[in-house]
Amino acid sequence: MPRRKTTEDELLQKCIEVFRRRGYNGTSMKELADACGLTKGLFYHYFPSKKAIMEQALANVLSYFRHVCFRQMRDPEMDLAQKQVLFEAKVLQLFTYHDGGCLMANTVLESMHTNPEFRGPVMAFFDEWREAMAVMYQDQLSTEESREKATASIVDIEGSVIMMRLYEDSSYLRSALKRTRVV
Repeated sequence: MPRRKTTEDELLQKCIEVFRRRGYNGTSMKELADACGLTKGLFYHYFPSKKAIMEQALANVLSYFRHVCFRQMRDPEMDLAQKQVLFEAKVLQLFTYHDGGCLMANTVLESMHTNPEFRGPVMAFFDEWREAMAVMYQDQLSTEESREKATASIVDIEGSVIMMRLYEDSSYLRSALKRTRVV
């Protein structure tokens, strides 16, 4: 049977999963190549360096959230309750399905001092998430209260992901998501 051609995006998704589990510094090019089912030499055909892969991974995750989650949170056609239900479902799916937690938060914890070039994309992710949540809350709260609630919600969710991973108990995340609700 002929081998199916692999796309760069498919390879990138596999690399993102490795980075989530092992971190940037704990991952080698060989491990990334192995996860993609490629030899290290062939893997370099797709990606010139581990740093280039991570930069693409961060951009890919931001793009995904922009188009799937953040857009829904800003949708003027949906009411707050609908937005919250969709947001909670997406967060639960992402953080309980993917082993290793949040790539962006993991990158902050592991790499900010050793790889400052990742700071910009990670900050963009959290800034956009906070703004999307603040927009979502603005029907019920003032602008200042919306931004405060958005910031507190993100901190709560990210902390709950740590606790969920540590204790292997998704109730931490489910409780945090309940606390993000306004209505």
